[in-house]
Amino acid sequence: MYVLIRPAGASNMPSQRIHSSRLNLLRTLFCLLTVVVTASLAGADAFGQGPAERNGRRTASQKPEIMRWRVVPKGAQKTPRHQASTNARPTSRPHRRPDADTGKPTEPLNVAVAQAEYHTEAFADDSVVYAPPPRSFEPSACDDMGPYCDSLMPSSGCGNAQCTSCDRRNSRTSFSRLVGRAEYLLWWTSGLDTPPLATTSPVGTGQDQAGVLGQLGTSVLFGDNEYNDGSRPGGRYTIGLWDDDCQSRGWEFSYLHLGNETTSFSASNANTGILARPFFNETTNAQDARLIAFPGVVDGSLNIDMTSKFQSAEALYRWTAQRSKCGRMEYLLGYRFAELDDGITIAESTLSLAGPTAGTSFDLLDQFDSKNTFHGGQFGIACQWQPNRCWSIDLIGKLALGATQRQADVTGRTLVSAVGNIENPAGLLTQGSNIGSYSSDNFTTITEFGVTLNRHFSRSLTANFGYTFLYWNDVARAGDQIDLNVNTSQIPPGVLVGAARPAFAFRSTDFWAQGLRFGLELQF
Repeated sequence: MYVLIRPAGASNMPSQRIHSSRLNLLRTLFCLLTVVVTASLAGADAFGQGPAERNGRRTASQKPEIMRWRVVPKGAQKTPRHQASTNARPTSRPHRRPDADTGKPTEPLNVAVAQAEYHTEAFADDSVVYAPPPRSFEPSACDDMGPYCDSLMPSSGCGNAQCTSCDRRNSRTSFSRLVGRAEYLLWWTSGLDTPPLATTSPVGTGQDQAGVLGQLGTSVLFGDNEYNDGSRPGGRYTIGLWDDDCQSRGWEFSYLHLGNETTSFSASNANTGILARPFFNETTNAQDARLIAFPGVVDGSLNIDMTSKFQSAEALYRWTAQRSKCGRMEYLLGYRFAELDDGITIAESTLSLAGPTAGTSFDLLDQFDSKNTFHGGQFGIACQWQPNRCWSIDLIGKLALGATQRQADVTGRTLVSAVGNIENPAGLLTQGSNIGSYSSDNFTTITEFGVTLNRHFSRSLTANFGYTFLYWNDVARAGDQIDLNVNTSQIPPGVLVGAARPAFAFRSTDFWAQGLRFGLELQF
């Protein structure tokens, strides 16, 4: 059979004959094309559903099907753990959640695909949920506050879901909860003030004027200056324990100490023709001096030692108050302890060469010790700014409010060697009028400011370099407790007549410490 086909608008065209077998072939191809299109549309509508849903046989008691896939490097054979279905999405495309009403995909969830395992869960409402990978998953560039905090768990509040160059790495970017830091300190402290303790005069000066303050030619060998104000080494050791994976709340314990700083002075008749200890004589109401070395009168030596030591400890609770893409601010609240110890020892040994005491030796000791102990509450603010994954800057300010217990001990001794040894509980600047132990409690504050530059080599290793300034008000230093006024009538075996001098009275000053820090931090 033949069929005549005329195209529309071509009435004048010659007729064409097509054999029925060819027409049958066209019909067959059209039917196959229709089947393929229909099957494709049906598969797209059923995406995310299990076999039971696609067949319309799912019941309320049935559980959704779990499909597990393993993502492997390019070029490797991709083998699913279960039989792959035709509706599986390509792993290179963004993960989207289809809308239940419109069927249109929503915005991608910004989940990075890495060499890790994930799975999809199919539900009746045509939604697809992608579960987070295991903890070995490498976080995306947006995960500034820790793995999964931004891209994989946006509802956790750990950080920003937006991604910039600042988010590549924050200094607290891992699930590490234990942090240890050790720092070497090179600090300077306020000096220890003392009155004039040793003087000299040119050879030929009269015995009554030798070493006396205010006399022509008298010069101060030691004292009337600040001591122990040079640089000294020390250390600061910190342990931190975070309460959560995002490192937003945690405890910090630290201990700081500075090495003992000492200053010594020594002189004798061997290197100084005239050596004396100056004081104000309350009996004569004039400047006076005790001779340690004077040609033909007395030979002797004088040794003065000063020590100073400082240490502090803190226990703080830290919590994040605010964070941004490139930084964070934390509040600090806790307890602070501090201790400052000073000591001054003045020892002299003389041998009388003339007069009624010729041949008699005298050993005198004056000792002044002070100790300041602080206990109080502390609060502060710490800020960190990190422009990139390798460098960050920390700023910290802390204020401690509490009580300082000031304690001072004044002791003296004189050992006279003549026919027998006689020991008296007094020296020159330590007499019965001021010898003893004294204490007082005052409300004081300790303020600390610091800036630190951090170099992050890895998530677990950071090197830092910084500067710290610390200020402590109203403390008692040993040198300030020395009274140069002496009533010589009470020098043993004498009896006090007149004013009780030297006298003790707490004299306060301020203490500061500042310097550089070099350290390493490890996260475990």
